[in-house]
Amino acid sequence: NGIKIGSSFKIDREILRSLWSVSWKSGLNTVGYFFTSRGIGLLVAQLKNTKMMSAFFFTYQILGFIKNFAHTPVYAHYPEYYGFIAVKKFKEYKQDARARLFLMFLFILAGFISFGLLGNYILDFIGTDKRLVSFSIYMILSVYLFLDLHAIVHGTIYISTNDVPFLIPGLLTGLATVTIGYFIIPHHGLLGLVSVQLATNLMCNVWYSSYLSLRLTKWKFNDYFYDIFIGGSKYWIDRTKGYLKSMMGNN
Repeated sequence: NGIKIGSSFKIDREILRSLWSVSWKSGLNTVGYFFTSRGIGLLVAQLKNTKMMSAFFFTYQILGFIKNFAHTPVYAHYPEYYGFIAVKKFKEYKQDARARLFLMFLFILAGFISFGLLGNYILDFIGTDKRLVSFSIYMILSVYLFLDLHAIVHGTIYISTNDVPFLIPGLLTGLATVTIGYFIIPHHGLLGLVSVQLATNLMCNVWYSSYLSLRLTKWKFNDYFYDIFIGGSKYWIDRTKGYLKSMMGNN
């Protein structure tokens, strides 16, 4: 009369089917993104001007660090946003996202501008021979990475619907960036290459995922702009005032 404990393993085919589609599409989308964002690195490595090559990779690494740091206020809240969108609580999603997106924009703009203005002076101060790329190349890279971060945020939010409609545009953008860049770089150098990267992404990548995400959450662009830069700044100003008031009260 002993108790028999058993276990069984069963695959839920319906769940597997729903996850499989978005998984392989997300994987291929990552491949396209690699060539879009990192593909030019493969072409830059072919430059004979090692000084320019070194400046590009150093600058790109620093700007990439600033971009990733700016992403953190939103990145930590993706699960919460997925929950809001799943139950169509768009108002609650917007109220929280506006403050996080404002911080994201503030961090990336402040970082890019500060490093662009002071970067070479800081490098001189610490005694390194590394240098930033020229002003025009720096500006193009900054604009591309700023738009890229914005697209990543909204693409990540939209994927919560288990749909990846920007797969083909992403793959085509990556292919176009590397192919056109390959023919451009011998004639127009690094400036031509980064211009190609920005131009190919402007065709679709940097705005399509944002458009889909804003449409999904019923967030009109004018309201979106106002909520982030006006509402978001007011939110943090009010929080700062409240914090300072509480600190003064404790003293």
